[in-house]
Amino acid sequence: PSPSRIMDHFQDDEPSFTEQFDIRQCDATPSRAMCGRCRRPATVCICCCLPDEPFKIGSRVVILQHPNEESRSLATVPLLTQCVETSRCHVIRGKRFDVGRNKVLDLALSSADSILLFPGDKALELHALPRRPIGGSDGAAVIVIDGTWSQAKSIFNRSRALGAVKQVQLTGFGGSEYSIRTQPTRGSLSTLESVAHILAWLEMDSTIVEVLVRPLRAMCRHQIEHGAVHHHSRDDPDYMSRQEYK
Repeated sequence: PSPSRIMDHFQDDEPSFTEQFDIRQCDATPSRAMCGRCRRPATVCICCCLPDEPFKIGSRVVILQHPNEESRSLATVPLLTQCVETSRCHVIRGKRFDVGRNKVLDLALSSADSILLFPGDKALELHALPRRPIGGSDGAAVIVIDGTWSQAKSIFNRSRALGAVKQVQLTGFGGSEYSIRTQPTRGSLSTLESVAHILAWLEMDSTIVEVLVRPLRAMCRHQIEHGAVHHHSRDDPDYMSRQEYK
């Protein structure tokens, strides 16, 4: 598969220059009013962009998150968990996922209806899947690895059970709106955006994309307004490395 397909969805391995401008770190005031819902400073709260009620979905989503992603202050998975029902979105952290570690994951791995977002020669295009929710009583789920490409590849190679799950890849969805983090290619998407497009297809509801991406767009806008720079993908002519920003 082409390099753009290989790296679609996964984030760049380069530490984000944007994190130097994290508005949650720039304010030296000892105590700041924090929003209890989006867990951001009240001055940059994005709750107005979150759905009033968790979006109801028929599919079950299981995020296998590399531990390094949990510490990223501007990650997209927390936004995802704020947008959909918590009972339908499960985040499991680790570097290796074996059978017997987590009941929700065990059920997903044992279901023939589950899919894994991971590119490769055996991967199907999303639009080749039937348009019906994946989340029945047998525990079927949409499994997504959250991390950089090298982290995701390591998780996949170390977790033998994942190799038996039907693989799916995303191509042709345009560029990412996660503009404060460098993407490997112009076709790469964040975890949030990838899940949004998968759910929109499976649930036959295109409005899901806007519901999930709206808070991401707001977070990026707030960061740029407070000094962050717009990041281009590595294959974009306007791309600048972290060293070039200095």
